Amino acid sequence: MKFENKPVINAIGMVSAHSHSTASGRISKGTTLEKLHIDELLSMGVNNIHVYQLEEDDVEESKASLLIAKAIANENLKISLAFNGRTRIYAEKDSIFLVNKSIVDQINQMDESIAISTLNDLDIAYKNDLVLSVKIITYSISNALLNQVLDLIKKNWVICLKPFHPLSLAVIYTKSKNQKESLINNAKKTLSKRIVDFNSTISEIHECSHEYSDVKNAIDTIKKANIDLIVIFSASSVSDRRDIVPQAIESMHGKIIHFGMPVDPGNLTLFAQLDHVKIIAVAGSARSESLNGFDWFLNKLHAGIDISHQEINGLGVGGLLHDARSYSRRKKFEKTTNSSKKNVVAIILAAGQSTRMGDQNKLLLKINENSMIKDYINKLNQCNLANIIVVTGHESAIIQEDLSDTGVSFAHNKEHKVGISSSIKAGVSKLQPHVDAVLICLPDMPFVSAHEINQLIENYSIDKGQLICVPTSFGQRGNPVLWDKRFFNELMQLEGDIGAKNLIDKHKEYLIEVSSGESVITDIDTRERYNSYFKED
Repeated sequence: MKFENKPVINAIGMVSAHSHSTASGRISKGTTLEKLHIDELLSMGVNNIHVYQLEEDDVEESKASLLIAKAIANENLKISLAFNGRTRIYAEKDSIFLVNKSIVDQINQMDESIAISTLNDLDIAYKNDLVLSVKIITYSISNALLNQVLDLIKKNWVICLKPFHPLSLAVIYTKSKNQKESLINNAKKTLSKRIVDFNSTISEIHECSHEYSDVKNAIDTIKKANIDLIVIFSASSVSDRRDIVPQAIESMHGKIIHFGMPVDPGNLTLFAQLDHVKIIAVAGSARSESLNGFDWFLNKLHAGIDISHQEINGLGVGGLLHDARSYSRRKKFEKTTNSSKKNVVAIILAAGQSTRMGDQNKLLLKINENSMIKDYINKLNQCNLANIIVVTGHESAIIQEDLSDTGVSFAHNKEHKVGISSSIKAGVSKLQPHVDAVLICLPDMPFVSAHEINQLIENYSIDKGQLICVPTSFGQRGNPVLWDKRFFNELMQLEGDIGAKNLIDKHKEYLIEVSSGESVITDIDTRERYNSYFKED
């Protein structure tokens, strides 16, 4: 790769090695410089610029990261667009994440120009969560190095997801004399909360005295049913392999896989198997809703992952669960269902004429085998949104035909030539009274991910006064922008072609800036820029 400092006037067609802020926005690193960029730089007094040019054996950073990500990805994983040398891999289902650490380490140690980052092994990955990032640090890598990486991945698995599946449970509650009824009631309540996360069901419930014969009879009755897992809440936690519960299991030719675990709370957990049925005798601490070693078993079993004696003994490091940060290790149902708490509607501004693109409507250019606007909508459909409204104007019939199978609503803007404000008003006027907030989106920003959009929605909070949510990158505000309903009337009063920027400055006390990647400030507004990111190889 050739890297040099050239006079700006001679840099047309070269690739910018650094990002530059300009009066009209930002020239991002990796931009192929056009005359308009040169004019902007010269007007700012920039006379020299660092640029680079690839040589014959070089593989451009984004292409290299995409090829590596494609080689890594497998079932239940999806790949983002490659951008600035980075490609991300996301989960398609709520799952347990598994990673082959030795292979990731080998790839990262091959060369300092390659950086692969992942979640921790056995972390929970929710649908649309980022699980792996491939970043090429330099502007390119050699073809030989790329092939070395791809050969290693071809021979080894790197990551995989184990999706959660519902189970059929039976529960045994044992009682001692004078035991408070509240103990069983608390256990029932917390168990129900734990398993609803997985859509699991309790098929049978047995209550008996904490005596060997009664416990054995309860287990014997349950094992004849079609049950996946037996959970036992004992009046007294198991304290020895010769205690009542393990003795009852072994008398029926069951196997105690492991007793005890280096996880606190949850030390006195017993794990066993009787025929095809798994059995967990939980510690008394599992009656609490707090994170417990019991949760580790539930996660693994619902993901269909075998549990070994050695694996349980390896939980000591990180086994202190009292730190609140450890709560990320329990599956949380509300993570993927909190859209019902926030009725947010997206408005996509698709009425413009794409004048800088020439004769072609940029929103119909191909990305990921779809049009640019359809690709953007596919990402919105992965977000916590109640509805999507597309505002059309220029070539409205073509746009509507292209999106006919996406389930979006349309609002036609007859005055689209007036400017962007007319499209915002056309979209807002279509909102139903029950809508809490609106996300105003520009679909010519193809690198914005569902993850970044959901971040905006998650930061929206009426209680905290976070009513305008704006993504930022390098100190620059980007798009999309989320607006609470209290601003709808003011959005309907906008004029001209500057959008709602002045409203943000007017209501700074309600503003929350959400740190995001460079994707939120990167748009595709010229054919040259489109080709620089999506040109055929």
